[in-house]
Amino acid sequence: MKKHLWYIFLGLLLLLVVYSVSQSIYAHFVLQNIDRENLDSESKIWIDNVMPKILDSWDTNEIVLNSSPEFLGVSPTDETKRFSDWALENYGELKRYVSSSGEAGIHIINFSTTITAEYVVDAEFAKRQGRVFVQGIKRDGVWKIYSLHLDDNPDLRWFNGQLTDQPPLDEPGVQFINGIFYFKW
Repeated sequence: MKKHLWYIFLGLLLLLVVYSVSQSIYAHFVLQNIDRENLDSESKIWIDNVMPKILDSWDTNEIVLNSSPEFLGVSPTDETKRFSDWALENYGELKRYVSSSGEAGIHIINFSTTITAEYVVDAEFAKRQGRVFVQGIKRDGVWKIYSLHLDDNPDLRWFNGQLTDQPPLDEPGVQFINGIFYFKW
C-alpha cells in the first residue's frame, strides 16, 4: 500500500513540475511578444484621452462606450446613469483635469494573459476636488474601463489592485496611525 501511495505522490509531483515548466515557457514567449516598454505610455495616453471626455459632463453614454463587458456586467447602463447623476450633483462638471498617474501590468495565470492598468486621476470639479480611480483592461488591442471609483479622500490610493487609505510604509515594521496598526514585512 505504501508503494502505491509513493507512486501516486511521485506522479502528482511530476505533473506539478511539468505544469510549472510549461507555464514558465508560456510566460517567456508571451513576454517576448508584448511591447512592455510602451504599455505604460499607451495606457496613459488612453486615460488622458478618455477621462476628460467622461469627467467633462459625466456623460453616461461616454462611460458605457468606453467600458469593458465586465464593468457593464456589474454596472449596467441604468446603474451607470445613477452614478453619473450622483457625480454631477455632488462634484459638478470638470473645471480642470489636473493629472493622471499609474501604470500598466501583465498578468499570466493558467496559460492566459491579461493586460491591465491602474490610474489615479486628480481633477477640479465645479463643486469640489476629486480623485478618480480607474482600472483599465486591454482586450483585442483596445483599452476599456474595468472599474471606476470617485472619491475626495486624498489618502486613498491603489495597493495590490485594491483601493486603500493605508499609508505607504517605507520600512519593515509596525506603525500605529489613527488607532490602526499597519504592518510591513
